[in-house]
Amino acid sequence: MFKYTLLHNIKELTMNPSQVLAVFSKDKSEVKYKTIRHVAKGINLFNINLPQQIKEKLSLEQYIPKS
Repeated sequence: MFKYTLLHNIKELTMNPSQVLAVFSKDKSEVKYKTIRHVAKGINLFNINLPQQIKEKLSLEQYIPKS
């Protein structure tokens, strides 16, 4: 069972929240969210232009896009 604690409401960090593109998680000791739990169908995270505030919180080192 996973427990999640968010420091920020993701809806407050985006301009127009309308669709969940991906879900990330991290351990308490980690600085960035790097564990990818879900990516919406047809989405390549490398091709998305995210606000700088969100980019700073994510790591795509382990991400491999589905073809």
